[in-house]
Amino acid sequence: MRKIPSYVWIIITLVVSIAFLLILVANASTKPTRIEQNLYDMAQSLNMDIDKFKTDFKSDSVRKAVEDEKNDALSRLGNNAATPAIFIDGQLYQQDYTNLQAVLNDLVKDRKDTDPKLKVEEFSDYYCSHCLIFETIALNIKKDTVLMEKIDFEQKHLPFLNASSILYAYAAEATKLQGKFDEMSVKLFEDAQNTQVELPASYEIK
Repeated sequence: MRKIPSYVWIIITLVVSIAFLLILVANASTKPTRIEQNLYDMAQSLNMDIDKFKTDFKSDSVRKAVEDEKNDALSRLGNNAATPAIFIDGQLYQQDYTNLQAVLNDLVKDRKDTDPKLKVEEFSDYYCSHCLIFETIALNIKKDTVLMEKIDFEQKHLPFLNASSILYAYAAEATKLQGKFDEMSVKLFEDAQNTQVELPASYEIK
């Protein structure tokens, strides 16, 4: 019986080792990070379609939407990121944001149903403590049905404070596609800042 040369065994060993390493790398690349798994768990706790959430979370469209909002905010703010950044009909709101609901009601009180809606935009980062305070205000504004008939209120992303900020923004944007943006935002704020969001009376978290 012909003996297999030692160099052949060396080559076989190298090939098997490389194949094993490639399998390990492939498995590592598909395994979610701790932060990603945490976000998946939050989405699942809201009874969302978790497979759709994972797909949307990693999709180019969600990432582009977040990047576009971030770049839009930075452009308007002269590249000086600050949150919450609130714009009313394109103008930066520079008063006390805790009074925003009353200010908006005053601005729209004389508007007719045929008038265009007042455009209100809020740019935030889930690691921003002031944004956390504003979240309760935003939820109260959304519960003000009379006010909401006269304004177009959009919550947008300006992730810049933490390395994980961008992932939280992706998660919120992916959640929006399943109609659970408000509920997920509450969880994201609570998770990012390890505190509880004060919810408006009777506000439902599903």
